[in-house]
Amino acid sequence: MTQPAPIKEPIAGKEFANHAWVRWFQLLANNVGLVVNGLFRTNGGRVKNIRVESTDTTLLATDHVLRMNVDGGDKNVFLPPLVDGTEYWIENCSIDTGNKINWIPDGTDLLFGVNETFPVYDEEDFVVVGEPTKGWR
Repeated sequence: MTQPAPIKEPIAGKEFANHAWVRWFQLLANNVGLVVNGLFRTNGGRVKNIRVESTDTTLLATDHVLRMNVDGGDKNVFLPPLVDGTEYWIENCSIDTGNKINWIPDGTDLLFGVNETFPVYDEEDFVVVGEPTKGWR
């Protein structure tokens, strides 16, 4: 498979979707799968897994988005030990209950700079990303 010529200037929209590199990449991914040896970065748009819970839970390595129902009372979400670059979205899906989700960091990990529980109230959502020197931020 021959690679197309390099992109010389930014492209977007329909022009991007029709660009030879995009078509080449789609063909490659569809025909042989996508194999990345090393770090693969994008500017977003990847959701790995969505989980819905209504009881206390511990986030898993396979989780990405957690939608939590707190209609029956406050719930606890336990963050796993920090791993560099891991991202979690936690959404409180309840409306006007007065209940909250308590984010609880693991061991001595920091959450927003401190080792304390962080509340997420009705209709709030937050994203945390693990960073070894700063904790969950």
